[in-house]
Amino acid sequence: MIHSIKPKKRLGQNFLISSAILEELTKLIPLNSKIIEIGGGTGVITEKLLEKSQDVSVVEVDKSLANFLSQKFDGKINVLNMDFLKMKKFDYEVIVSAVPYYISKLFLLKLYDFTPTWKLAVLILQKEFVDKLLAKPGADNYRQISVLSQYAWQIQKIKDVPRESFYPRPKVDSVIIKLIPKSPFDKVEASKLKK
Repeated sequence: MIHSIKPKKRLGQNFLISSAILEELTKLIPLNSKIIEIGGGTGVITEKLLEKSQDVSVVEVDKSLANFLSQKFDGKINVLNMDFLKMKKFDYEVIVSAVPYYISKLFLLKLYDFTPTWKLAVLILQKEFVDKLLAKPGADNYRQISVLSQYAWQIQKIKDVPRESFYPRPKVDSVIIKLIPKSPFDKVEASKLKK
């Protein structure tokens, strides 16, 4: 339990507790960007993001966590108590998230829908899923999401994240990745890849 908050298994909540991984993640964020963090959790990442920018929004689907973040940061951030997968409008430059494993594919498909309006995404994803994103044609793990992701974004693997970096500890390791929308980006052509 962190700050008297018990992680909810049904929401895939695993809170980042490694200061080394936190530093590695946030050093990738440019100064003075319009940032959105998806899944604020206990606010550990949020706190570091505020050192980078005063324009930080956090989407948190868990109402109790959204209330906790609102109280903790007391007006310094914009807290949106909603499901990121249901967002209709998007006006942010940088996306940051330790993505719940069970929504990884849906999360990236939503990012795709908002491409190329954003400039940078810094994500922590399950290692096996990242391997799938980077898979080459002919590989056993080459999938539709591999094609779509490689078409839409430059994908850079930054650092392995051991499972001990989270509480509660997940059963698998993760990876920090960086995504940058490719330019030019043909949305019409890319939409065929989703079918």
